[in-house]
Amino acid sequence: MAVVLIATIGNRDVQVTDRSRLPEAMREVWTPARTLGEEILAHPERYSDALSFPIVAPVVRWLLDEEGVSKDELYVHLFATDQPQADTPEDEWQKDTVAYARVTKQHLIAGMPGLTAPGQQALAKKRVFVHTIATNPARYRAVHDVLTRELQAISCHVKPEDRVYLEVTGGTPAMTSMMIVAGSDAFGGQAQCLYKERDQATPDVIGILDRFRERQARATLRDQLELHAYTSALATFRAGPGMIVKDVDRQATVERLLIYVERRLAFDFGRARQALREAGQLAPPEMQPRISRLRREFADRDRAALLAELIHSTRIKYELGHYADFTQRLFRFQEAAFRGLAVRMGMQCSDVVGKYVDLDWVRGVPGLQAHLASRKASDGRPNPIHVDDRPLNRVSLAAIVGFFTQSDPAWSRQQMVVDDLLRLSSVSDLRNRGLAGHGFEGIGRPDLEEAFGEPPESIVPHLKRIYERIFGEPVGESPYDEANALILGLVDR
Repeated sequence: MAVVLIATIGNRDVQVTDRSRLPEAMREVWTPARTLGEEILAHPERYSDALSFPIVAPVVRWLLDEEGVSKDELYVHLFATDQPQADTPEDEWQKDTVAYARVTKQHLIAGMPGLTAPGQQALAKKRVFVHTIATNPARYRAVHDVLTRELQAISCHVKPEDRVYLEVTGGTPAMTSMMIVAGSDAFGGQAQCLYKERDQATPDVIGILDRFRERQARATLRDQLELHAYTSALATFRAGPGMIVKDVDRQATVERLLIYVERRLAFDFGRARQALREAGQLAPPEMQPRISRLRREFADRDRAALLAELIHSTRIKYELGHYADFTQRLFRFQEAAFRGLAVRMGMQCSDVVGKYVDLDWVRGVPGLQAHLASRKASDGRPNPIHVDDRPLNRVSLAAIVGFFTQSDPAWSRQQMVVDDLLRLSSVSDLRNRGLAGHGFEGIGRPDLEEAFGEPPESIVPHLKRIYERIFGEPVGESPYDEANALILGLVDR
């Protein structure tokens, strides 16, 4: 196991305890970090026993003496500022701490005062590193970018069993706060945050990283819910439920609600209902009425409810960029809508599941058999519809519905719906070339636009208009948005 100490170096990280050793011009005035650090580096023998490291030395000593870390386990990474001189005002450039970091490294290797006996080596040279922040250390975004790059590189050498400490006492506010942000991203739960007060002999382990990770986990969950990426949201929650919700019963409720909505999006209604039922049993009293209402609405799955469900889920698949699944659902919507219209027009089937049309019914409808037999392709060639030995599909259902809208005045008003449904055919046909159909081709947004003849964002509104014309009412609010609101109502703020 390795222990990694990452420390930000500020203007009080190196101090000269005997100022009489300094050049006379430096003794009575404050000396910038760059000037003082370079003086120490230039005359190491003069200052070797007259230096104090009030932050790094106690932290390293605490790790070695109290945390049981051996010198062969410890790696130290020191982060200091080193702005480009040509682009930086002189007084700001003089405040850079890179020379302090090099002095600290030198003494960690040679034997730091208060850390080891004189002449006793503390750490091997290959275990101490200096990293420079070559940008304005007051700019949060710039510092964050540097630290993110450097810490991610360090994390590549950190194993799961290693420990990481972020010492954030020294440096500018941007350095310390962005070290927490970037360190949390790079090391996750492996990292702990240390802070050394002036009058304390040892550092404190502060829980700010835990709180930060909690906020990150909740923010990630909220983003995933907003995207309706429920499989990812469930994985995020299960990776650290205690970071998102403290109460154990609420944790169980959130998990079951996530299972419910993830399974519902997959049309796995049986498991979705079971998870929703369990969520209702565990939920706090104030949320039980809302869950009960969801259960009642979810129990009734007539054709209108199923088509509404299909529209809501189709919108989600489009927003996620899952275009192959999007076209699969369009395909299913078109078929189900034509089937629903055909049943309302009197179509009868020979089997319970409605796979085959009843041939006696076809023969009993004057003109229907001839209409199916005389169908032609778009190029004018004969292309009859065969229903005697073939299952019903989008084409045959559309032909049956088209017969009634053209021959029966009672149904002619549905011709607009038929035309709207047929407009979906080119987009639905894309399904056949992808993995959901018969091919291995990908499906992209340009393919959708070319097939539909309009921006693909207009496809879902088109589905909603079809629904309203068939059922005489709007499709309604998305049950997935309602589920998101329930889940977020249980998440700790």
